Amino acid sequence: MKNILKISGIILITIIFCSCEEKATPPALTTTAVTEISTTTAKSGGVITDNGRFTITERGVCWDTLEKPTIEKSKITAIWDSVSLSFTCNLSGLSPNTSYYVRAYAMNEMGAGYGNSESFTTLGDEPSSNTLDASDVQAHSATLNGTVNPGLLSTTVDFEYGTTINYGNTITSTLSPVTGDSSVNVTAEITELSPGTTYHFRIKAENSLGIIYSNDMTFTTAGQIPDAMTESVSSLKINTVTLNGSVNPYYLSTIIAFEWGTSTSYGNTITAIQSPVTGSTSVNVSADLSGLTPGTTYHFRINATNELGTTTGDDMTFKTYALEDIDNNLYYSITIGTQTWMQENLKTTHYNDWTDIPLVTGNTEWKNLAAPAYCWYDNDESRYKTTYGALYNWYTVHTGKLCPSGWHVPTNGEWITLTNYLGGESIAGDKLKEAGTEYWGELNTGTNVTGFTALPGGSRTDVGIYADIGLNSQWWSVSSILPSSSYSAILYYNSSNLSRGGTMNVSGLSVRCIKD
Repeated sequence: MKNILKISGIILITIIFCSCEEKATPPALTTTAVTEISTTTAKSGGVITDNGRFTITERGVCWDTLEKPTIEKSKITAIWDSVSLSFTCNLSGLSPNTSYYVRAYAMNEMGAGYGNSESFTTLGDEPSSNTLDASDVQAHSATLNGTVNPGLLSTTVDFEYGTTINYGNTITSTLSPVTGDSSVNVTAEITELSPGTTYHFRIKAENSLGIIYSNDMTFTTAGQIPDAMTESVSSLKINTVTLNGSVNPYYLSTIIAFEWGTSTSYGNTITAIQSPVTGSTSVNVSADLSGLTPGTTYHFRINATNELGTTTGDDMTFKTYALEDIDNNLYYSITIGTQTWMQENLKTTHYNDWTDIPLVTGNTEWKNLAAPAYCWYDNDESRYKTTYGALYNWYTVHTGKLCPSGWHVPTNGEWITLTNYLGGESIAGDKLKEAGTEYWGELNTGTNVTGFTALPGGSRTDVGIYADIGLNSQWWSVSSILPSSSYSAILYYNSSNLSRGGTMNVSGLSVRCIKD
């Protein structure tokens, strides 16, 4: 009986002792703060504070987007170290710009123990972009510009462009993909554009978080239909002329031609010497014509053609000179009835065989002449030659060599024919005189309906004195009256008459040649 009691006491004491010992549990630990956060990685770990009376068999961290992650989801095991109670782990494969929770864990025979939850957000964002003005805009090309912030993620950059906001064309930026967390300048050069056309463009930036389009912008390529202006001719002679114009090609290669002919139907075309032209400023262009008919009115205009179209300049005219004297003075002609006359007074200082005509300036010398001579009114060539021509005595006329070949000094009968055609002496003068008061004065009633354009060039009298400039105009005929006098035709500033009379052969008068 005593032994039974003794055994029972021992069992009771053992139960009581065992019930007082610490109970075995999963490990206890804390989670360390998350560091080295990037777009897809981070670092965390833990510190074991109690092994739960059993050996630790595994430790690490687990994470989830939920607040209390467990090892059933994502986890990583720390390298085993039986000595240290702390550990760290590198998390990877995370999604950018995502909020996560992480807990340290450790395992023993009793199961898994977890530390506190630590939250963090991975870096990274959708890209942002901004379209900038296009540069180096040419007729067929341009450089597109903009900026892109990749949001720390590898971002591909394209430009979309086209003639509408539907774009339709895509080109990759010269800098693509881009990375980092600051704005990057991006560009793309586009070609094969149409000139004079407005284009839309924008940036398309794409990373793993999405596609972002920038603001729309526009530019207009250089180029338009050319400007073309017909301009006055130059180097005009009997059968040659230089046609002139100006063209702005507006950056496009532009072909230049002149149309010409005796009517507004033209009928002839010649390419400009400078064709084709390019650039963005007006260019002077020209073309040389030859083989023209003397004394003929021609029409001409300029044509400028580029890939956008053709511009035609205004119609202009020129009249070729009818004759040229031996000194290379050029003269227009006018046809009146059946006669063709020089339209201005003769200026030559040589006969048509190149022989010199003597120039006599002194009054005494002049009045004693019985041989050919010429002079300029008041001995002032620079002032009077261009407007009034030279003054010749009749002996010069009588040589028959004064007018250019194919022309002659008119006879008295030819002056009569002109007078009769114009309605008689009493009214013929007004039809020959230049209209207005610039040369003839306030009493002038001239109409110049014939185009003869008579001007009051005065004369040199038989005593060598210069007289009547601005008052009278007097021309020789080749017909003599007496040995010392010949017929001349006279216009007066205050009369409508075309008079004829005898003039001393030594006098100096103007000459109008008439066509043979």
